[in-house]
Amino acid sequence: MPAEFLNGVALLAGKPKRLLVVDRTGIEARVWPDFNTVDVLIDCATPIIYTMARRNLLRLNETIAAAVVEFEELDEREGGG
Repeated sequence: MPAEFLNGVALLAGKPKRLLVVDRTGIEARVWPDFNTVDVLIDCATPIIYTMARRNLLRLNETIAAAVVEFEELDEREGGG
């Protein structure tokens, strides 16, 4: 399904669920150029696949990059790192 059809799809969402991604958890991505989407698989106890368009993948990348910077700053303040 083309990415423009995936934008704004309403799904029922209950309470947010916290899933622990531990060391050595498989994290994979597969690009679907024909559909302009990517699948991101997090292979934890309950595997999850997020399918998203490039725009949301870039937003996810920015969010994760900001979290990594916060960890680096914390390490610097604590004298570690």
